[in-house]
Amino acid sequence: MALCVRQGTVRKKTPVRRICRFRERAATRTRLLETAATLIIEKGYDHASMRQIARAAGVGDATIYNYFSSKEKLVFGQFERVQQLAVDACYATPDLEKFSLAEKLHLLMDALLTSWLPLREYMQQIYAMPYFAILANAPACQKTRQTFCKAANDLLGSAIANGEMEEQPARELIVRLLWDFQSGIHAFWLRDKSEFFNDTNHVLDTSTDLVS
Repeated sequence: MALCVRQGTVRKKTPVRRICRFRERAATRTRLLETAATLIIEKGYDHASMRQIARAAGVGDATIYNYFSSKEKLVFGQFERVQQLAVDACYATPDLEKFSLAEKLHLLMDALLTSWLPLREYMQQIYAMPYFAILANAPACQKTRQTFCKAANDLLGSAIANGEMEEQPARELIVRLLWDFQSGIHAFWLRDKSEFFNDTNHVLDTSTDLVS
């Protein structure tokens, strides 16, 4: 059982206190990510410093490093946050089990793009930088990739379980290809200048039918 010491006494850390502490850290982490995105859009990636991000987010200059060790980690942290938001939104869809595999994949991709929409300008800056050009398969992107791949594997498993498709001997490979697929859609969307992103919607409508 976890203990904490204060003024010579020993007190138990209650579950409520731990939960509150966890929520505070999660809120601070989110605030740092949102502030970083805002400053990078305003100043550009190279000119938005960790100190500026920390102060704009209302945390100490050194405190930010307890959450993110570098500006690059802030970028990958944003990836993780948005990917999780998209997966959660997909899973929260009413009657999801009644959807076909193609519909579920389309829904997952649509949720991802919708989650990224407020940060589209931010992502355009990030993707334009040589360092981040191959970030989809970078080791630092592993958690984001795992979140997506788990969701994709679950969708495949559901399609197999309900008889929509047979068991796939290369299921792991299919999941990895779906990750590459979503990375391609994401990159296409960032360059899409059509009204209401109609070109992206057309590609997504066509390709989800093909890949499923």
